[in-house]
Amino acid sequence: MKEGNSSDLIVNGMGNFSGGTYRNIEINGTGSIRGDVECEEFECSGMAKVTGNLKAGAMTADGMSKFDGNVECGKLRVDGTLGISHSLKADEVELDGMVNVKGDLTAESFKSSGSFTVGGLLNAETIDIGMEMRCQAGEIGGEDIKVHMDRAGIGMWGKPAGLTAGTIEGDNIYLEYTCAKVVRGGSVNIGPGCRIELAEYKDSFTKADDAVVKECKKIIS
Repeated sequence: MKEGNSSDLIVNGMGNFSGGTYRNIEINGTGSIRGDVECEEFECSGMAKVTGNLKAGAMTADGMSKFDGNVECGKLRVDGTLGISHSLKADEVELDGMVNVKGDLTAESFKSSGSFTVGGLLNAETIDIGMEMRCQAGEIGGEDIKVHMDRAGIGMWGKPAGLTAGTIEGDNIYLEYTCAKVVRGGSVNIGPGCRIELAEYKDSFTKADDAVVKECKKIIS
């Protein structure tokens, strides 16, 4: 560990550390932190394990990070792998790697071109999911929801990519290669590769020729 400032935690080798309040945390090697942690910035390009909750102004996960608690931060950038045993709350999420959240994921904006598994609710005002791998959420809610794939049905390494969710609900919804039980919104556009059990809409509904929607209802308020 190198400490340029008593309130910084910089790990270049291996070590176990106590939780607490820090200015910046930077893990380039292998670091384990026991207890709750609060800091201005959390960066991991190595391997990090926190057996507690994290509250950070900003967070970057390039390596492998695991949290046995809740994570709350401002901007979150993930290029590596991130595992959270409970819930994640952030202002802005940019995902190019892999995220597994056992509980809910709440953000103002969520943009993904990686892979994610959310056990509970994925909720954000704007959701933009560009799929390269498999993605899954218990429920998805937001104002503007866009799920799309650049290459039809084929993701990274030639493996099938797509989104699986229970319920998807928003004001404006566009979906590609999505399997869901219920899709509910104001404007609902079901694109190619989708399999939807029930679609409910208030204002408008469109469907691609190869999409499967078992039942469609207009919501009359």
